[in-house]
Amino acid sequence: MDESFDDYIDDAENMAARHAAQWQNLCEGEQVQVREGGRLPEQGIVDALMPDGGIVWIRLNGQAERRMYLAGDPVELLTTAGTPPAF
Repeated sequence: MDESFDDYIDDAENMAARHAAQWQNLCEGEQVQVREGGRLPEQGIVDALMPDGGIVWIRLNGQAERRMYLAGDPVELLTTAGTPPAF
């Protein structure tokens, strides 16, 4: 069965809401693992985040620059315990 555009939008909105709810519980300075697409997981530190959890900036280990992730991005941020932040 083909996924309709409306289903795709609903899934993206659900993912964004889920990420934002989880990311609100991250703390600046917290160690996380970043899983993005088919890439190898990377370790990083939460550099900054919006209070609503909609945007988080991660400074990946060994890099001076930081990456910005939006709640709707297809990325997982796991705490050092290997789990998403609690709701």
